Amino acid sequence: MKKTTLILFLFCTTFTIGQNIYNLEFFTQESPPFTLFINGIQQHSVPTTNIRIEGFIQPILKMRMEFSENMSAISKNLYMPDESSEISYQVKNTKKGLKVRVFSMVQKGNYIIIISAGNNRGEKFVNNKILILK
Repeated sequence: MKKTTLILFLFCTTFTIGQNIYNLEFFTQESPPFTLFINGIQQHSVPTTNIRIEGFIQPILKMRMEFSENMSAISKNLYMPDESSEISYQVKNTKKGLKVRVFSMVQKGNYIIIISAGNNRGEKFVNNKILILK
């Protein structure tokens, strides 16, 4: 019985530890507010210019963005990286119309924040580079 319980526990923790989780952010400064659909599911009720959604585990997502004005919708397949990540997408106005492009990507858990004693300055290490937080 103990052996079966141990094997079952190890099996379950392997799936939870080995699963990648993706947090996505979409924003625009060049287009009207939008409504975002991921895999056909509407992510918010009121059109906005900035949205953050968390907890996706699928490696490929189908994104559709509908705008509040009479503009054509944008559809795109989003391919997630191999590691859990925070990914920001920006809506850009190009010569061919509005496009959704990757703005930034950071692996989750790939940074350390150190708060210095004596001052309120924090140092953030991202990919072996130090960023000073003021």
